[in-house]
Amino acid sequence: MGFAVVVVAPTTIPEHLTADQPFEVVRIDDWSSANLKKVYQELASTRHIVGINTILGFFTGQGLLGMQIAELAREQGLPHNDPGALLRANNKYLMRQTLQQAGVYTVRHALASNEAELEEAIRTVGFPLIIKPLIGVGSSFISRCETPQKAREVLRHYLENVRKGYYAHFFDVDWAAGDDRV
Repeated sequence: MGFAVVVVAPTTIPEHLTADQPFEVVRIDDWSSANLKKVYQELASTRHIVGINTILGFFTGQGLLGMQIAELAREQGLPHNDPGALLRANNKYLMRQTLQQAGVYTVRHALASNEAELEEAIRTVGFPLIIKPLIGVGSSFISRCETPQKAREVLRHYLENVRKGYYAHFFDVDWAAGDDRV
């Protein structure tokens, strides 16, 4: 007995990236938990599923995809990660709070989603100030600031451009429900 891999992928990923792969590709546009469950049930009707997994850091209009998949796996009695742990691991602020509660040293940090909160963050953290998104992968929108003016410019740039981020093209994120905090 062997096993087969089925990849559920956004329809926006170009065909040539999934062509000639040793796995089946199921393309979807709806990344809601309800639709993911429906896709799972369709696959389970013709296969014996022993596990499901995902790239953990991507966000959909419903939140963290890894959490959605972990919840689905839990509901189906499959091995899964703790959804709360996944959230803490992918949210820089929650991760630092969790580390501090466990007695692990972390750098000074603050949460800001507007200029007033940024001013308070500057007083709390000081300079140099590293501004980065609360969530995300790679090094997108990370800036080192030496002055309050530069920090305000970076925050404005982030708030104006975050919706154009590279992963939005893959998951058609409904940013009205998203989290713009940095």
